Formats: sequence, C-alpha cells, structure tokens
Amino acid sequence: MKRDKESKRGSGDNFGKSVAKKVGVTILSKILILVIIVMTVMLIVPKLNPFNYIKGWFSTESAVENHDLTLENHRFFGFKVADFEEAILGRAESKQALEVYTREVSDVTTVLDAGLGGLKIFSKSQVLTFYGTAIYTVDLSKLNKNSIEYDKSTGKVTLYVPRPELTTLDVPPEKIQAGEVQKGKLAFGEVNMTAEQTKEVATAAKKKMRQRLEDENVIADAEKMAISNIWSLYQPTVSNVKAGCTLEVKFAEEN
Repeated sequence: MKRDKESKRGSGDNFGKSVAKKVGVTILSKILILVIIVMTVMLIVPKLNPFNYIKGWFSTESAVENHDLTLENHRFFGFKVADFEEAILGRAESKQALEVYTREVSDVTTVLDAGLGGLKIFSKSQVLTFYGTAIYTVDLSKLNKNSIEYDKSTGKVTLYVPRPELTTLDVPPEKIQAGEVQKGKLAFGEVNMTAEQTKEVATAAKKKMRQRLEDENVIADAEKMAISNIWSLYQPTVSNVKAGCTLEVKFAEEN
C-alpha cells in the first residue's frame, strides 16, 4: 500500500513537472513572439523606437559661431543667439506673394458692323471702354537662406528678392462701358455680338492693355515700390533681432 502511494506521488510530481515545463515553454514562446513583434514595429516605425527618443536627449545645438548674432554666451552652460534668416524666412512663408504695386489701365475699342456693300449709310458702330487693374507682386516663396546676407562688421542685413511681375490684369465685365450706337442713315438696330465674339474683343483689349503697360515701362514703378514695401515689411523684423541693425533690399540678380 505504501508503495502504491509513493508510486502515485511520483506520478503526480512528474505530471506537475511536465505541466510546469509546458507552461514555461508556452510563456517563453509568447514572450519571444512579443519581443519579435516589438522589434519589428520599432524597425518599421522609427518614431516608436525608444532608443531614438533617448538619443534625441543628447543631440546638441549648432555651435555659437554658426549663428548670426550672439546675445549671451555662457559656454558649457548654454548660450542665446539669433538668426536673421529664420526671422525673415518665417515671415516670408506667411506672405508668399506680396502685392507691391497696382496700376489702373483702360482701353477703348470700336466695334463696327459694316452694312450692305460696305456703305456707311447701312453701317453702325459702338465704342466699348474696358477698365482694368494691373497687379504686380513679388514671389516671396522663392526666398531661401542664400537670399540673406549679414555683415557683422557693419550690422547690415542685405535681402535679395525676386523682381516684381505682372501677375494679374483684372478687367471686370461690369466695368465695361458701352457708348451710344452710331448709325448710318439707313442702319437699324443695335450692334449685337455673340458670347464668343464678346470674349474675343475682351481678350484683344487685355492684350492691348498689357502692351500699353510695357510701353509706359510701368514695371520700373513697380520695382521701386517693391524695394520700398519689402523694406518696410522686414526692417522691423531685423530691428527686433538686434537694435541698430539695418536692412537693404536688392534684386536677386544683384547678388
């Protein structure tokens, strides 16, 4: 009887050890799978990698000599600096296309509806006056780090900007003025045009307006205003970085 009890106890111990062993293997397998999953995720999504996060704690700022202005320098214990390019480019990004100049321009077009045989007594005509607004802008999105120069010896910041361009010539249809119809003695009715013909006349009028703006060299006035407006826009920014600094604005090809 005693032997039977010992036999049963041995069998129970072996069974327990077997179960514990299987449980241990199962847990170990799950842990191994979990580790593999975590490592895979870390490789696929670097942002989740804690090592990258910790590594960021020990990254250092650019040396004090690499900045435009040194406001404070406590060496190992830190420093305070300022950079013109960050201030200027940050503001340029919010502006993008800067409107620097507008000019009113007009064109007078005569529409002639010739009559039978080209005889004036059968013809009628009407004068159309188109009024437009030319808008010149400077594309500030083209500014980059190379657009800014700082002379530490003189405290002068030079900003190189693109030249202004005629980006919009707005000719509102509601501002088109139609004169009185002039008729020959035997002409009747109004001067009628189809939608397509009206569009062609308006396009031709805008083309003449652009040519007139070029002939009068309006771009020269736009360039003067561009320099003035951009200086007014960024001089406070430069002064805020450091009092006493001055700004000069030039066009990019002068760089």
